[in-house]
Amino acid sequence: MLGLGTFIANPYVSQSSASGNAYSLDFDGTDDYVQWSNSLFQPALRNSFTITMWINIPSTSEQFWISAYRASSHNFYVTLEGTELRTFFSSNFDDLIVSSTVTVPTSQWVHFAVSCAKTGTESAASVMTHYINGSKLTTSPIFSTALTAANQGLFNLNTSHFQIGYDPNRTNNKMLDGTLVHEFSLHAAVLSDNAIATLYNSGGASIDQLENSGDYSNSNLIGYWKLDEGSGTTATDSTAGNTDGTINNGPVWSTSIPGS
Repeated sequence: MLGLGTFIANPYVSQSSASGNAYSLDFDGTDDYVQWSNSLFQPALRNSFTITMWINIPSTSEQFWISAYRASSHNFYVTLEGTELRTFFSSNFDDLIVSSTVTVPTSQWVHFAVSCAKTGTESAASVMTHYINGSKLTTSPIFSTALTAANQGLFNLNTSHFQIGYDPNRTNNKMLDGTLVHEFSLHAAVLSDNAIATLYNSGGASIDQLENSGDYSNSNLIGYWKLDEGSGTTATDSTAGNTDGTINNGPVWSTSIPGS
C-alpha cells in the first residue's frame, strides 16, 4: 500500500533529479504533439497503470487530451466535452468507455489522473477511474461497455503510437489552441487516492515525482516527462528508463507552470 511501510527502490528512477520546471508546453490546436514509442506505453497499458498530468485548458469545448489510436480494435484516448470527461480503452475489439461529470476549471492549472485496475481473473472487467485536482470522480461505464483482463493483455498499437496534443492517425483527436501541459507521468500500478491527492497538493512545484513524499511512492514510476526543457524537440524522460518523447510541429514553450 502506498504511504505505508518501507519503499522499495525502483530501477526506473534516477538517483539525481533535474532542476528547473520553469516551462510548460503550449499546443496550437492544429498539429502540435508529443509522441512516444510503443516500447513503454504498450506493455504498460496491458496491465494496471496510472497516468497523471497538469493541464491548463482555454475552454471546455470538445478536445482530446491523450490519444493512441489503431483503427477500432486497439485504442486509448481521453476526451472532454462540456462537463463530460471520458476515457476510451479498446483492446482486441473489447471496448470500455467510462464517463465522469465534472466542471473542469479553465484558464488555470488543473491536475488530472486516470487509473486502470486490471484484476488477475481473465474474465473480470478492468476498472477505470478519473481524478481532477486530487478528487476521485464518480466514473461509470456507458453503453454497457466492458474490457476484460484477458483482452486488455492483448493491447497492441502495431505501428501507431501514444501521444498528447494531436494524433496523426486520427486528425480530429487534438487539444484546443492554447492548451498548456506540464509534468506528464506513467506508473505501472494504480496509485492510491491519497497518492494522487499528494501529487495535486504539491501544486506542481514542490514534489518531484522521482522522490517519495507522504502518501506518494515512486516505486512504480516508469515514465516521467517534466516538459520543462524550454527548447528543442525532445521531451526528456527523467526516469532511468530514458524513454524520451519527440516534440513535433513546434509547440511553443510557456513560462506558465502550476503554482506560478
